[in-house]
Amino acid sequence: MAFHMAPGVDGSTSYPWVGPGCRPLLGVEPSEIMANSGLFWSLVHPNDRTTLKLAKLKAISHEVAFRERCRITTGSGEVKLIEIFGYPLPSPIHRLSKLWSLQAVDVSIQQRMIDEIRLLKESLSQQENQIKFQSKSLGEAHAAILRLSTKDTLTGVANRLSLEHILWREVAVAQRHGRPLALLLIKVKGLRDLNRVQGVLAGDQALTRFATVLSSCLEINHSVGRLSGVSFCVLLPEADQNTINLFLQRLNSSINGDHLLQQTGVTIYVGTAFCDVDDTCDTLFQRAEHQIQSADKSLARQP
Repeated sequence: MAFHMAPGVDGSTSYPWVGPGCRPLLGVEPSEIMANSGLFWSLVHPNDRTTLKLAKLKAISHEVAFRERCRITTGSGEVKLIEIFGYPLPSPIHRLSKLWSLQAVDVSIQQRMIDEIRLLKESLSQQENQIKFQSKSLGEAHAAILRLSTKDTLTGVANRLSLEHILWREVAVAQRHGRPLALLLIKVKGLRDLNRVQGVLAGDQALTRFATVLSSCLEINHSVGRLSGVSFCVLLPEADQNTINLFLQRLNSSINGDHLLQQTGVTIYVGTAFCDVDDTCDTLFQRAEHQIQSADKSLARQP
């Protein structure tokens, strides 16, 4: 819809010419708008009138191009979003002091498409956030399951199942490449007395503390796991007897220097076995266990 606007000195406006596009856009005849300028403002949504009038006054006072959107209700009751834009005409073209050439177009469909795209983007963003949250939850759940399936819940070292897998792999590598492998079976003694005197919780705390001290003594290629209640297993690849002696010295020094462990009164027994060509995981455990049993018997025979 094309039309001319003539601002009045009192702030009012008149429309000396309105094009035929007025009828399909506003649902009223051009002659009606030209005869009664207030008819146009009656079609504008009440919430948009002030904004539109302020934009009009600003453009008129500065004589700059005008562009603004507003909602209207047509003569037939249809609600539309229109965009009005225009510019002041040069004075020689007309006899009036000021005259504006304006256009009004229906942007309802365009705005609906913009709104639909915005809602679609918001929906996609929400779905992406939900997927990220679910992926994070699944990742955390998987990590928790992996931790529970491979770690001892009390001490945090490898559990028996995980340790057996590690031992099977290390034995296979050692035998295939002819490399040394040492297995240390470590049993903690004195927990039964500690449990009886101070309670099971004190025994669990002592066992957890020992596992922490034991883990601190490991090198990067060493592995440790809990076999049973008081039994731990340490695997030392590429180790000879001197390596084992140094490791045990470091372990005993750490135990003796740990104030919490010294208060518990627990001690350790160690059995050692080197992997042979025809060894299995079971035979390694058996030889290390046999050393500990022999040490127990020796202590029992002492007066």
